[in-house]
Amino acid sequence: QEQLIRARKLATMGIFDLVEQSELTPERLMAAVTKALQRDAHPTTAVDLDGLPRIRRRVQALIEQPAR
Repeated sequence: QEQLIRARKLATMGIFDLVEQSELTPERLMAAVTKALQRDAHPTTAVDLDGLPRIRRRVQALIEQPAR
């Protein structure tokens, strides 16, 4: 289920096209593959893969805050 959620999010970002299982037919799959082969190899939207370092920085900032 988590992979489907991520795939849908990436599809809305334009990273790739998603063919939902309920809509999957040989024709639809072939159309999606053909479209993917014609698209620009470099997506215009970057995927942020810097999550862990960002979390570390936020936790460190919280630890360093004075107590209220």
